[in-house]
Amino acid sequence: MAYGLGHDGTVTIGIAQWFPQPGEPAANLRVASDALRTLAERGCEVAVLPELWLCGYRPSTLARDARAAAQPIGGEASEAIARIAAESRMAVCAGSVPESYDGRIYNTSVLYDSAGEVILVHRKVYQYGTECDVFESGSGFSTASLGGIGTVGVCICFDGDFPESARTLRHRGARVVFHPCAYETGTRRWWDLLYPANALSNGQWWISCNQRGGDGPDGFFGDSRIIAPSGEVVARAAVERDSLELVVAAVPIAEELTAADAESSSLFRSLRPEVHAGEANQSAAG
Repeated sequence: MAYGLGHDGTVTIGIAQWFPQPGEPAANLRVASDALRTLAERGCEVAVLPELWLCGYRPSTLARDARAAAQPIGGEASEAIARIAAESRMAVCAGSVPESYDGRIYNTSVLYDSAGEVILVHRKVYQYGTECDVFESGSGFSTASLGGIGTVGVCICFDGDFPESARTLRHRGARVVFHPCAYETGTRRWWDLLYPANALSNGQWWISCNQRGGDGPDGFFGDSRIIAPSGEVVARAAVERDSLELVVAAVPIAEELTAADAESSSLFRSLRPEVHAGEANQSAAG
């Protein structure tokens, strides 16, 4: 299958939602690889995995699990995903994994194009809770051009809770944002309110892939979904199933972006950047 826009202007997007087993990187890699191959067989042109799928996400053992699973980009897990992307001609946002780099560990997302080439690396900027005891923080947000879609960006879970992240990506041209997550049950209200607002106020597609499983408030509720620039959820996974669930949806990327530009262009045409310059620094100082 040649990657690109479908004949009717759509892109077929796949999401793999499941509960990666904490401390079981070999088993998790097998699940991820099988899921990606199945999504490719179902005609997906782009696939997305959840946050920290390689090591799993159990807060009490995260430091140990992440260090044990950490690999450099180009390591075994990275090479396996790149190979699947190239063989299936499917672009892959490979969720995020613990990356070992320069003696440190980062929570890192890699985007592969349909040739299996790395076109974007994003290291999580905002650490949530005890993540700061495990991971170094990335230094910013990057974009890349993905054939058939245009300019895309990545936010990892908590990154996207900050409105500035979505707006920064929009200013850098990103109209599609991949959002790998381990979003826990206790924060469901944020998920439901923030991300349609991000999509609507920035004229972006948001493709969120969440973990699903675990116990209590630290468990993850799933509800992986695709949000159009109108703020409408156009496809979603179940919230009650702990087993692997694959979501496949053909979405009219270009058509919806054109509609968003017509509807909300005044947000950007009327913007006065000088009014907002230095706001973040002033708030921190105050």
